[in-house]
Amino acid sequence: MIQVKGFYSVPKMANNMANAIAVFGELSQFANTFARDYKTYTKDQSQLSFCTFSSKDGDTKVELGLEFTNVACEIGDFCYQIGPNITNANTKDDFAQQVQNQFGARIRAVICGDLLTDSIRRMPKWVSWEVVSQSTTYQYKVWLAGSDFEQSYDEFEILVVPPVEPIDKLFQPYADLLIELNRNDMAKLHERINTIRGKITESIIRTEMVELIDKTNTNNRTNIGWTTLIYGPAGDTTDNIKDAIKKYISNNSTSTENDWRQLMPDLFNTTCFYVIPRWDRYAIQPRVGIPGIHSPLAGTMENFNYAKNMTRTYIPAAHFDENLEDTMHRYQYLKLNIVGGEFNRLNKFKFSDYFPDYIAEETLNNEDFNRQSEETKQITTLFTTILKKIDLYESDPSMGSALRLIEKYGQRFVVGKYQNIEYYVLMKPSQQPKP
Repeated sequence: MIQVKGFYSVPKMANNMANAIAVFGELSQFANTFARDYKTYTKDQSQLSFCTFSSKDGDTKVELGLEFTNVACEIGDFCYQIGPNITNANTKDDFAQQVQNQFGARIRAVICGDLLTDSIRRMPKWVSWEVVSQSTTYQYKVWLAGSDFEQSYDEFEILVVPPVEPIDKLFQPYADLLIELNRNDMAKLHERINTIRGKITESIIRTEMVELIDKTNTNNRTNIGWTTLIYGPAGDTTDNIKDAIKKYISNNSTSTENDWRQLMPDLFNTTCFYVIPRWDRYAIQPRVGIPGIHSPLAGTMENFNYAKNMTRTYIPAAHFDENLEDTMHRYQYLKLNIVGGEFNRLNKFKFSDYFPDYIAEETLNNEDFNRQSEETKQITTLFTTILKKIDLYESDPSMGSALRLIEKYGQRFVVGKYQNIEYYVLMKPSQQPKP
């Protein structure tokens, strides 16, 4: 199956107010960075352009023929044609049916996203369909709403900027390595970034710090920065970044994977904790215009079974049984269930292995809070930031530079990082992907 993902651009609809984009037909400057080489197609008398950000057969890029770009332009034009006549009484299924009826046997399996309005027309956030040609299925998903494209586009490309070149220099004697790293300062790094980037601006630049361990003396350790240029925010996860780095190493090193695994074990195993808040439990129920207050109380077995069910696809049962810990956080008095990942370094799987002095306080001016270690105060602050971001996500979905929204194992998490450990905090049930 060839998957095509793109956007319908209508330049005449652009909103030229500062820091604003039109509901339909316009992408932000940020969204335009989601592909290194997107292509634009038009059709005679068409009011729009069909911009393909991704066209792939598996991992292989595919060029689209004229018949496949023309039908996409025609479908976009039809959406804009009927948009002014779609009322509040019409559903997204009604819209999809009109598209299917218009194009008949030329397309199949039409699906539409939720309907939006710009006060002139009502159209879906996106429309998808399939075209079958010579036993090959082309599956399209094309966005009409720029804001939804920015939040939902799930393709990406990652370019790796190594800490040194060639990368096998990282295997030299430790004292020589430190000299080499000092030689590769920020100015040298920026030169490599500019060379690899070329003229195509990235969506995100991210540096993954990885601990390097001298195999001749494991007490000799230093952090190595692997910088990545990410095109499309879906790539901005530790797993994706590490996969890109490992692929780069495989293509550019004469050393074996086992050699690299000994040199940088954290590159191959992510140390993380999964945090399962009890968003579903309230001490005081919310009312219209008044937020509720969550409850830290839960039956022992009920809470255990709830957290186990939530993590069953990625935490082995025996590992979960041995390492789950529950606590609370002062933000909204949320009950938290915390369990370490199966491959955590140093075999530390319990939250208390790292933060034995954690208490449910979060105010810097609180005497008890200040009795904790600085590390514990920092993790409490990180949890506060993440929980608040999830709680207010609908009004402000932006993540900033310190947090990431990640969809993994069929669930959505907000992820923060502290001391090279990632904390995956499960979002509310209402914010999870629809089945």
